[in-house]
Amino acid sequence: MAMKFCKTALDLRCWRPICILGVIAVQALAATPVELTILQTTDIHAHVIDSISDSRQPDWLKLATVIRRERATAAACLLIDCGDTIQGTLAGVYTRGEISVRMLNHLEYDAWVPGNHELDFGTRRLAELIEQIQVPVLNGNLTLHGKRLRAWRMYNCGGARVAVIGMNSGYLKNWFREPHTGGFEVTTAAAALEDLMPKLTSFEPDLIVLALHQGLLANDPRGVNEVNDLAARFPEIDIILGGHTHRDVAGMRSGRAWYAQAGFGAKYLARIDVQVDTEQHRPLMIKSRLIPCAGEPRDPAAQQAVADLISPLTALAESPIRQLSEAVSSYGRPGSGCAMSELYCRAIAERTGARVVFQGRLSKTSWPADQPVTEQLLYDAIPYENKIGIAMLTADEITMVLTEQLRNRESYVFNGIWGVKAQVSDDWRTVLELQWDTLANARVPVAFHSYAAAGGGGRFPKLRTLLATAAVQYRSTGLMTRDIVRDHLRNSSEPVAPTVHWVMREQ
Repeated sequence: MAMKFCKTALDLRCWRPICILGVIAVQALAATPVELTILQTTDIHAHVIDSISDSRQPDWLKLATVIRRERATAAACLLIDCGDTIQGTLAGVYTRGEISVRMLNHLEYDAWVPGNHELDFGTRRLAELIEQIQVPVLNGNLTLHGKRLRAWRMYNCGGARVAVIGMNSGYLKNWFREPHTGGFEVTTAAAALEDLMPKLTSFEPDLIVLALHQGLLANDPRGVNEVNDLAARFPEIDIILGGHTHRDVAGMRSGRAWYAQAGFGAKYLARIDVQVDTEQHRPLMIKSRLIPCAGEPRDPAAQQAVADLISPLTALAESPIRQLSEAVSSYGRPGSGCAMSELYCRAIAERTGARVVFQGRLSKTSWPADQPVTEQLLYDAIPYENKIGIAMLTADEITMVLTEQLRNRESYVFNGIWGVKAQVSDDWRTVLELQWDTLANARVPVAFHSYAAAGGGGRFPKLRTLLATAAVQYRSTGLMTRDIVRDHLRNSSEPVAPTVHWVMREQ
């Protein structure tokens, strides 16, 4: 039977939609099809409520209103979240993910697929949250403390048998590592599906949905996202629900599968409407759209479900840490002109005793003069749950690490050097000289944050390999970057705005 695919042609750069729409259809002669709806959220990042920011922005409580409305119009419905749910706001950090679990439970999601940021509070905390959650947790390529998470589940949705598979990114190993975050094992989604699909298809589902924390990219040189490969290798999959890349994808084809992704930050709900032939075990028609929640009222019942967690947040967000007399800017290149990263390095060195610090600009947030740094401003500047580790390195090893960093100097993950001066080439590619007042073979304590130590998402393989060698004695301090900087702001007698050392200079 020939399949006909079509998709509305939209210019998303200039179109201001009420909804975004895509359609795929197949002609068939069949019995009365079953109609069902799949609703997807992804990459909400704990944006539960916007009361501590701009009230015009979307949030999960507004999205809850849309979810209830769309559920009410569906003949049969599944609600699925594709991860990066618990971390990403002050609310997420100070409840350590509990506020997001409350929302998943209250809205009675049918499946939750954890993403990479679910490991940010540690694997033991993730295991605790999984115990609290009343929603099926699907993640077939992830093992926590020796326990493999469930890979898939069969749902009866309006009379159709719908198999939902959950997968994370196999790239987790390049984002987390011992000694900071341990207790997990991960394989690629492709490897997990090779083992899974023969068993799953033997149950003859009418529709197969792959819900995963990966995105659809035309060009992905690091191989983080497997979507195109998975669609090609496993043509049995009918629908792929994506995440991780924060893209708004109303609907498009990848191989035989139909792909949709609901953006990030509770901005959209993805709605996928499907007609299923339960005799031939296949979809006859798939159409999808993205429904925005900005401007919607908050759902009162959902707000009540998290009220006790929300109530302290406004006071917490506005709590002052230290008054500023000078602005601290996050602009400039870390290590050669960024006051904010200089401040981080100074705080880390004081707290840990590190002689040298590698650190970058963690966001674009700057702190203006003549007002206090609040908990919200501190979080906005340091929105990641990075811990600090210490390695004992020689001058040659420091030079190697800095050279690798310079190759990524235009990336947001770039880390400048603090504590030792370096002369670099005019194209910023080569370290010409490290001005070192210690014997060349001496080892000194050097600080890194945990994301860089794990290889910076595959960008720093030499650093990752180096820190795995016994000679450097790499260890975790157990200290979070944000906590170190907060304590420095409270306790240091020095001016907050540092004088930039300009430790890296062109020839």
